Amino acid sequence: MTEPTTFLHLTDTHVSSDGVPFAWDDQKVAIPGNPPPTREEVLTLLLQRLAERLASQNRVLDGVLFSGDAQSRGAPGGHELVLDLVLEHLKPFGITPDRIVATPGNHDVPRDSMPSSVERYQDFVRAWRDRGCVVPWLDGIDSMPLSAATERHRLVAADQTWAIFPVNTSNWSHVTSTLPKPLSDVWEKIPDLVAGGDAAKATALREQLQALARYDMARVSKQQLEVLRSLVAATPQPEEGRQLRIAVMHHHLRAPSLREELKPFADISNLEQVRAFLKGSGIGLALHGHKHEHAAYFDHIYGPDGEDLHRTLVISGATFEVGREADAARLITVTGLPHVPEVMIEPLSRGESSTGIARSQPFLLKKSFVFHLAGHHAQTSDPAKQNFVRL
Repeated sequence: MTEPTTFLHLTDTHVSSDGVPFAWDDQKVAIPGNPPPTREEVLTLLLQRLAERLASQNRVLDGVLFSGDAQSRGAPGGHELVLDLVLEHLKPFGITPDRIVATPGNHDVPRDSMPSSVERYQDFVRAWRDRGCVVPWLDGIDSMPLSAATERHRLVAADQTWAIFPVNTSNWSHVTSTLPKPLSDVWEKIPDLVAGGDAAKATALREQLQALARYDMARVSKQQLEVLRSLVAATPQPEEGRQLRIAVMHHHLRAPSLREELKPFADISNLEQVRAFLKGSGIGLALHGHKHEHAAYFDHIYGPDGEDLHRTLVISGATFEVGREADAARLITVTGLPHVPEVMIEPLSRGESSTGIARSQPFLLKKSFVFHLAGHHAQTSDPAKQNFVRL
């Protein structure tokens, strides 16, 4: 058995260089010398407390898995801020750029930019890839077939017992749809024609019409799925046992809570193709953000005949926000590699003095999650851990 492997799962930070307000307290009266906090301050405090916790427990991290939405509604500076803070606080615990896996979220791409364009990814590429982090294969940016630079698209353990593959689900986020004729011929003229010379009204109409033609579509291109399949197939394998393969993406595979989102393309449009990739590539663990909900469940993926079951443990990560003082981000620890992997999820506090006390023992969410990769049939000695669906 190898030593435990621990990752920080961070997602949906929604920060910017100009600062994003954070409603930490209910301030009905403005008091001098008591400015409202920002999300950037909360993220800094969260990482400070995590560093204290790791130091007190003499622990290190094997990687940071960032599943997108560094920015707040596309405001600049979010990517660089998140990466700089992670490196500043977690470098003493083994984190360097090549140990960070990052994938773009729908807030990380410019609205109305063309899919697969340089404009869509220039901020993400400059902040993450150009500084040496592991990032997804990007449509329109990277070539097919894979070049020699495959290591920028995967993170593999030194003993090959685990491998992480980032997936880009945001190539069509906030994309403008192609309008049919004759509507497309007059679309740009409509605001001025209707506004009757009122410039402010014409501007507002133009923005509202543009919003009607814009869709926040989550999708993984067929080209990227082919690249991912070939990348997984070419990844070195451990000398014994089965490799734990981990996928990191921004969008969810299914809604992680009972909250309903009423909008077009609320889910990945080619979800079954993505699930087929998870099954065919033997992905045992998938992490995502986007929904701001903490959850964990097994996705049971069957073959076309209803047999040949593959089971993937899906972990949904939330962001730091009001109501999540003690569960702002999470550590994910894997033990039992390479034969019987066991996954434990530890909540991390947001950092306030009342919730920032380091725990001497890991806090388990109900109980640790145990799963076996396809083909494994070993059982644990603990009967409670043999119930794989009781989360």
